[in-house]
Formats: sequence, C-alpha cells, structure tokens
Amino acid sequence: MKVRRILIAMSACGVMSAALGAGSAEAKKSPKPKDYTYCVKSPTESECFTAPFEVFHKTSTWIFEESTSGTYTVSGNRYDFRETHGSGSNDELIGTKGKHGVISGTLYENGTPTEFTFTLTKR
Repeated sequence: MKVRRILIAMSACGVMSAALGAGSAEAKKSPKPKDYTYCVKSPTESECFTAPFEVFHKTSTWIFEESTSGTYTVSGNRYDFRETHGSGSNDELIGTKGKHGVISGTLYENGTPTEFTFTLTKR
C-alpha cells in the first residue's frame, strides 16, 4: 500500500513539473519589442511621433500605433520595413543602420521613393 502511494505521488509530481515547465516555456516565447522613436522629415516639415515604433526581432515584424504593422528584412546594415496592414499597405521604409543603432532612410510608396526621409532611434 505504501509503495502505491509513493508511485501516485511521484507521478503527480511529474505531471506538475511538466505543466510548470510548459508554462515557463510559453512565457519565454512571447516576443519582446525593441522600441524606437519614429521621425519623418520632408524638405518643408518634420515630425517625431510619441507612439513607439515596436520592432520584434524574433518574428521579424513591427507595429506602429496598433493600426499599422508589417514585416522587415535585414541584410548587413540595410533594413527594409514593409507595411502589410494599415492605411498604405504598399508603403516601405528602406534605410541603413548607422551609429548608435539609428536606422535612417527613405519612405517609399508603391515602390517609388518619396521626398520623405525617416529615422528610427532606440528609446
């Protein structure tokens, strides 16, 4: 009888540790964003937005103001942020990473460069 109780207790401990292990593994999987300050500049005006430009490195995705999001690719120090959800679903930010982690470049609409330049600065 005592052996049976020990086996039941051991199997219960095994189930509990497996459940706890799965829970902590799930917590580790949620992506953490790196927040950037997004600034746009044209020949006549410039603006920096207060909302963070959130970049998720593990999933190669980004979100801005919860209504605009997309994917991005990196090749060396060249970054290409493509919009997949939002007002201008064909917009892109193409730039290079420079000193202090600042990414700067040009805004493209439907594959055509615009007069707007941008910077993404780590917060």
